[in-house]
Amino acid sequence: MKEVYIRLKSDRPTKQAIRQRLTRKKNAKRFKLVKDLKSAKMVVTSTADLKSLPKKLPSNVRLLQLTDCGGAQRYLGASKIEIANATRLFERIIALSTLCVLGVAAGDVKRSTDKHSLQLGIVGFGNIGKECLMALGKALEFPENREILAFDSIVINDLRPLHPGWQDYLRDTFDPFGISHRSDDLDETLMSSDIVIVAVHRGPTADPLLGTLEAGLIDANSWVIDLSEEGVVDRPAFVPKHHGEPLPELVCLNDFSESIKENFGIGLDLPPKKVARFIEWNLKETAKGRDVYPVRIPGAATFG
Repeated sequence: MKEVYIRLKSDRPTKQAIRQRLTRKKNAKRFKLVKDLKSAKMVVTSTADLKSLPKKLPSNVRLLQLTDCGGAQRYLGASKIEIANATRLFERIIALSTLCVLGVAAGDVKRSTDKHSLQLGIVGFGNIGKECLMALGKALEFPENREILAFDSIVINDLRPLHPGWQDYLRDTFDPFGISHRSDDLDETLMSSDIVIVAVHRGPTADPLLGTLEAGLIDANSWVIDLSEEGVVDRPAFVPKHHGEPLPELVCLNDFSESIKENFGIGLDLPPKKVARFIEWNLKETAKGRDVYPVRIPGAATFG
């Protein structure tokens, strides 16, 4: 039996749904809900509620399960704690929503620069970065989207070597549209791209990956779409100073959430019961001593 402590003050509907699933009759021998951290082996929380947890978790805690796409930067050094999140659950929605923002961003850049074709930079090529690129590839199958998403090159800054299988995917998917691909260093990616998607889940260090220096490298007419968590992008660095140099437009999906839902019917959230099913499944796999495996939302990524 695994003792589970749930800390979800900011999301009571999801907390209730998780409690209901973990206390079902078939789970009675597998999980026990506890009221304090001292008795817990698993902790279920969210990025918003992390700040209410102590900076150092008790040694009995073995799993920190997040109900969203966040990370847990302060606990990365604790080798005995496994950190899991629900990125796999949300990545398809994030990718589709990012496509909607890409269309707006591309139109704005073309109007402000008179460019007819643009360069897209993707910083970070994990689950969400790959899902965004697959959604773009699917969208470009429709001729009416090729003018909206007028990218003649894509730069991927992966922060690690690109797997040969993904090199093949990029070539097979995008070469028919004349789009080139190359792996580049971060500074060159930022300087050459008209739109930058930051899909790094969490920073490789405690310092922001994109700060004041990086903001100054990006063209003022460019857009930065921030899909990251936990200060990977230093947002104040992108706020124009009075009488200062112009800066690129920085947005996140939440800035567009209402218009995306209104125009495309895509919500950035999921029903609490769906999140609860994912969390229950993840906790079961961990309780069995297995690795936490991904769960995908079925459905093709389309735009247009």
